[in-house]
Amino acid sequence: VQYLPRGTSFLSDALDPRVKRWYLPQELYHEYRWNPWEYTNYAKSKYLRYRGPKERGNYFYDVYGRLITQGWLLYEARKEQPRIFEGNSLLKDGSYGSNFSKLVVASDAKGQYRYSLMIGDEIRTSLTPLTFNKAAFNGIQFDYLSDRYAGSVLLSRVSSPQVGTSAFALGITNSTDLMAGRATAQLGDFVTVGGVFVNSRNDRASVERRFSGNMFNGLLTTAQANSQIHTIKIRLADDSPEDGIGGAILFGDEIILEDLQGRTWSASQVGYNRVREGGVIKDGFPRADGGDQIVLTYDLAALAALRVVEMDGEATFLPTTLDSISSVSFELVVANDYRIDMTSNMQANTLAQPVFLLVERSPGNVKDTSNRQKLRLDYGLPTANQITGFTLEVKDFLGFSLYAEYDLNRRFVQYPNMHLDEHRIADKKADAWMINAARNSYPWYLYGEAFSMDHDYTTNVFMTDVSGRIDYSDLESFSYDYVDDNDDQDRYPDQKRKFQNLQMSNSFTEGGVDPAVFPGLDENNDFISDFNQNDNPRRPNQVPDYEEPFLRYNSDRPEFLFGIDLDNNGWIDRFEDDIEPDYPYDRDHRGYNFYGGVHLIPQVRLTIGRTRQWQLSTARRSVANYGIFALDRDFAGTGRLRVFGRIKKVRDNIADERLAPPEFFGSSSIPVVDPLRAQNTWINTFWLGFDYTAKPSLRIVNKFKFELFHQNDAQQVLEERLARRNARFIGIINKADYSLPIGSLRFEPRFKSEFFWDIPYLKYEEKRQWLKEMAGLFIKFSILPRTYVEVGIEQVFSNDLVLDEEQVARGERTGDFRETVLGVQLTNNSSYIGYETVMLAGLRYDREKFERSGEKPEVKSGSQVFLTVYAGFEY
Repeated sequence: VQYLPRGTSFLSDALDPRVKRWYLPQELYHEYRWNPWEYTNYAKSKYLRYRGPKERGNYFYDVYGRLITQGWLLYEARKEQPRIFEGNSLLKDGSYGSNFSKLVVASDAKGQYRYSLMIGDEIRTSLTPLTFNKAAFNGIQFDYLSDRYAGSVLLSRVSSPQVGTSAFALGITNSTDLMAGRATAQLGDFVTVGGVFVNSRNDRASVERRFSGNMFNGLLTTAQANSQIHTIKIRLADDSPEDGIGGAILFGDEIILEDLQGRTWSASQVGYNRVREGGVIKDGFPRADGGDQIVLTYDLAALAALRVVEMDGEATFLPTTLDSISSVSFELVVANDYRIDMTSNMQANTLAQPVFLLVERSPGNVKDTSNRQKLRLDYGLPTANQITGFTLEVKDFLGFSLYAEYDLNRRFVQYPNMHLDEHRIADKKADAWMINAARNSYPWYLYGEAFSMDHDYTTNVFMTDVSGRIDYSDLESFSYDYVDDNDDQDRYPDQKRKFQNLQMSNSFTEGGVDPAVFPGLDENNDFISDFNQNDNPRRPNQVPDYEEPFLRYNSDRPEFLFGIDLDNNGWIDRFEDDIEPDYPYDRDHRGYNFYGGVHLIPQVRLTIGRTRQWQLSTARRSVANYGIFALDRDFAGTGRLRVFGRIKKVRDNIADERLAPPEFFGSSSIPVVDPLRAQNTWINTFWLGFDYTAKPSLRIVNKFKFELFHQNDAQQVLEERLARRNARFIGIINKADYSLPIGSLRFEPRFKSEFFWDIPYLKYEEKRQWLKEMAGLFIKFSILPRTYVEVGIEQVFSNDLVLDEEQVARGERTGDFRETVLGVQLTNNSSYIGYETVMLAGLRYDREKFERSGEKPEVKSGSQVFLTVYAGFEY
């Protein structure tokens, strides 16, 4: 049998002229050798079950009619143009998800040449730090590699990536498609150059694909191309409203229209006056200071009806309609610190409410009108976003290493007109660049970085739904990110987006968003915060380990950590979470940072450096000179000594907001406003730690941290008595435990002392000062080979050094308390049907005594009885 598409021929055996007909399916004859006259009796011979004709799948042929395989169609992306309905189809069969776990890989290699083609729903993909970085890319990735050349191509239908797998293709007309790639070439032994391209564009399969023009500009969706804009609004505001002065000034405005014949006219030619709302008239011109806004409303229908042309030397008014307008642009004469947003009746949300999008803002924070200028702004609906760039890498050339990247971002818009297939295109540009250089030549080391990112550089794009509708206010459902916000660098992005993390099936994931973000606080890589280690989605725990009985001995508060805080917002950078994409530098920033140092001895180094940053859209600056001392040395037979010190002279008025870390799994992060505590400040931080490890059975840990923020001059907040001139933190931790075996018993006494003193920068934040001392004893003994009993008692004494009996009202708590915790637990470890089972049974009793001023102490108690069984794998 030949499986070729050549049709059915005639059989010579069927040429006998017989009247009798034999009815028997040919597959029954060929498979089972049944004859049509046979009597079917299964008393002796065994009945054979029908075998499914598709047990090995279906037959599939290529475009040339050759048989490819007998099997299953896993994935197919197909695009047909022009086709009115469902010209863009994507199929992911059920076998793609069930048998292949939503990942299919094809690869080949010969000599130095290698390539792979991957199709998957969650592919870890990165091109460059400023252009494309996804924890879970859904689409196609093609990679090529040879000795000197490398390249990657990414393809995806990001707006409808077929979230479910079925036997039917998801065919649509409107889509947002992504195409990206990077290519690199090695020049010599040290230098590698590369280029990167990322483009996402709206498309509709109902139009004919033309190879003229630029396909990367995108197309208006069906809903956009068949509608008409009748109202456009422009909003001018103060780009730095917090200072209350020097906001936007509008000296004049003009709207310019173009018709289908290419003729242009303006509002001033026909005597049209737009509607202006808001703002304050000063010196004859409207201005918007602080929270004020100036809103200009243009009625295009009224304006089009007043059209005038020159005929026979005379002005003649010719009425026209909205559908004759092919493009609209504006000329604005503005000055000072302005921000300009635009919207229209088609740039709206699902409730048809207009959504303003930023189109222009002033550099710096000018207040003297010295930047007065005329701006030309083209209006249109977003259709595409594109980034092109190049990279340069130098590795270990004379001891130097370097990475440089430059990227140009272009955002395309088009003005809709139902009579046009190709609409008028306009674009806005923004760029970003970075340079990192380092040299290590022991004992000396050097590092320098320079960077710049425009305020409107973006890797976020609007995507359409299948009907061609876009809700410009709903970023969760109608936007796509080239660069994820994924500060903890796990497999789950921090921002919530439609169609992301499709394989996450647990309910606590909230539809694909990371339920808990704790960057830098998961050193053991178990996807759980190290400060709440006994928390998980199956058994949520809402108490941090440093507050929980029996766990608080080993866990210390995050305030005792030491690290680098170059943005001066009071939080160590490596632990910081924000809502921005994970660019290596902040948008709207330009600056540099360099440092150098020397290893005084192998375990001791000294570093000095300087950093300077500008916020491009404001007059805000950040300048810091710093020095860092680090000693980390192990003394044989004694222990480990660590000493870290940092001193900084800072002038920083750039606000760097962050998100507070969640205290337990699934909680929401709370925004924390930067109080700008380092506008002209000396910052001194000192950390000392010594761990005694001379005896294996005895462990002693000591930590000391001191941090001081000293304001050098009377800032405005200080004059208003809202802040303190000196903010400080002092923390001391001393703890010791000893393991003592006596026969079958093992005793483990523990002691921990914690001194905490925090005087915050802002006066309305409460001071915190306490001394907590904890003593505990653990006794462990075996009763059978796999069964043992543990008894633990913990006594905590806490003295609040801020509140006392004289400072609080009569009858209220003074802040001092005493806590007693008793626990008894029986543990059994067994092997059961291939699993390692752990059974726990026991009880815990808690008793707290709170001191009250002038009254008897308040006593609270609680208990817990449990029987728990776990099953896991043997390690």
